[in-house]
Amino acid sequence: MPDDRPLATHRMITVPDYRLITLNDQDKDAGPGSPSLEDAARNIAASDGYTLVISVTQDLLPVGITVTIQDTAPHTTTDIPHLHLECPTGQLALGSPTGSTIGIDVEPGTYSIAVEHQGRDAASARRQEILHRYTSSDDFEALVDATPLTEQYTITMWRTGDVQDIDQNEVQFSYRPRDERGVLEVVPRVDGTPLTDLIDKFETDAGMRPSGDAYGGLVPQFFRFGPMEDHFHGRPGDAKTPLLGCECGEWGCWPLLARITTTDDLVIWDAFEQPHRPARDYTGFGPFRFDRHRYDDALGKLSRAVDEGS
Repeated sequence: MPDDRPLATHRMITVPDYRLITLNDQDKDAGPGSPSLEDAARNIAASDGYTLVISVTQDLLPVGITVTIQDTAPHTTTDIPHLHLECPTGQLALGSPTGSTIGIDVEPGTYSIAVEHQGRDAASARRQEILHRYTSSDDFEALVDATPLTEQYTITMWRTGDVQDIDQNEVQFSYRPRDERGVLEVVPRVDGTPLTDLIDKFETDAGMRPSGDAYGGLVPQFFRFGPMEDHFHGRPGDAKTPLLGCECGEWGCWPLLARITTTDDLVIWDAFEQPHRPARDYTGFGPFRFDRHRYDDALGKLSRAVDEGS
């Protein structure tokens, strides 16, 4: 039987800002803009590989978090989804956005994570009870103080390997006539292949219908996307960005959406979506990772081409 005794245990009690708990490498950004927020809202816990996000049920009462670090996968988490987290520096930060954090030292590498929870429904009910009962700030504080620690999370993590150098893709933005009228469209190219071809092949191979020749580029003349450099750096928060439009030229008719995440060094396209077919599974498409400097150079060339063609 595997030894489930932890190598280390860390505990924290906090009232999480934004109803979020985050665990991330100290050199990785975390907080309200984390790309895992949408998934965490649905599944309680989610990770984009760089930041673990836990969506707590309330922001009035303290929440307890226990992080246990194990040598191997504990047998008690076999029925819990395992998430992935990279920690290249060996220094993790546990806390909430704009709130207090604690540091956790681990061996640098990649980790699998299982998140267990208890007391969510009871904490939510207690929050509503306090809001209905208090009549003054003193009452409020007394009611909160009289509530035992109810909502709790256990984060179990174990090392799975070394952080590997991430293969990066090359990006170009073609700006070309789409028809004999001379209307120009923007088509991203990944590693030299038009994104339209890549998504057509993926959807066709996956048996999706309709598929094949369904997408076209974005036509700035038909829709005011704003500066191309702003558009292809993504939208605020969890909003996804159209990378392609319909083959008819109207982007909203049949768009391909993606989450665009930018850091100082990388731009990542992932979480692709066809909003008119929300049940489709695009987890096997991408992610595409680009060097930030080369990405911005390609966007600069596109912006100049759009300015000259307008």
